[in-house]
Amino acid sequence: MIGLLAHKKTYENELILETFKKRNLKIEFIDSMEVVNGGKSNHYDLILSRVERDYLFEGIYALKFFESEGLNVINNSETVHTRQNKYLTYL
Repeated sequence: MIGLLAHKKTYENELILETFKKRNLKIEFIDSMEVVNGGKSNHYDLILSRVERDYLFEGIYALKFFESEGLNVINNSETVHTRQNKYLTYL
């Protein structure tokens, strides 16, 4: 099972979910705030991170939780943190 971690079901996230499902891959949306508030689940084989800037700290927290559970994460917490620093530097 693949978990798509984000805060909102944006158009782009919906396209990802739809594309994976068309390819018969099991995927579900994970709201980063649910993870922060204790609604954690570790029945995933892989986490695909789509953390938004407005929810950066919540997203990194959720990613670190999944990483601590030994799950594979695409765009892990370190990557998201580095990317955010580049954005802030640009500003």
